[in-house]
Amino acid sequence: MCAFHVRFPRRLRFHHRTKVALAAITLTNSLHPFNSTKQFWIKAKDGKGKYPDTLLYVEPKNYRTLTDLVDEMNDIITTEIQAVGSDRPPQFSLKIEGANSIITLTDGFLNGVEVEIDVASKTLRNILGLDRQGIGYINAAKNQLFIYSDLVSPRVVGHVTAPLLRAVNSLPSSEHSVVEDFDQISYRFPDSKRQYIQLAQTEVGEAEFYTADDTGEEPLGSGKVVLTLHFKK
Repeated sequence: MCAFHVRFPRRLRFHHRTKVALAAITLTNSLHPFNSTKQFWIKAKDGKGKYPDTLLYVEPKNYRTLTDLVDEMNDIITTEIQAVGSDRPPQFSLKIEGANSIITLTDGFLNGVEVEIDVASKTLRNILGLDRQGIGYINAAKNQLFIYSDLVSPRVVGHVTAPLLRAVNSLPSSEHSVVEDFDQISYRFPDSKRQYIQLAQTEVGEAEFYTADDTGEEPLGSGKVVLTLHFKK
């Protein structure tokens, strides 16, 4: 979860019926598919054979496509697993079927033992589509960006109550326009699509904002975030 604090130039005073909406958000286009190191394993298939469980790590980067991520994970396997002779390391494969990218995990043989890839990370499994018949999606963990702030009164979000300012779909939708400019991306909400939330208090001098993705992880890499708010009563 990414948090930042804002101090206004002066204390702001509002009518008790004033509400606020997110009108736009501009951020550095560094929405990593995941923002912390993820793990996967190479282990003996079905637990048979004497091959040590080998833990491998894939680091967060701005992977633009599933191919980028799959290539990175295969490179990690090749680099970390010392294959010799007739060894055949396991690997990830990707093929395009219509509009879908299909991910498959191919077993291998190491030291005469059949081995497989085990992806335990829920985030990686989601991105690779391993629980969706292999239908992968690079932004599977970033379908939505949740913007919270103590400016607004808490409301029901799923099974909890939280001060949610706005949930922003990461893909273009009828609710907002998406503009990419060099290393920045902006989401702008037209007047008819803004969601006005009751202010938590009528006088404020500073505010706390924090963001999270669908999985509750910090969604942003390095860079800045600019929020445009609109107040009305």
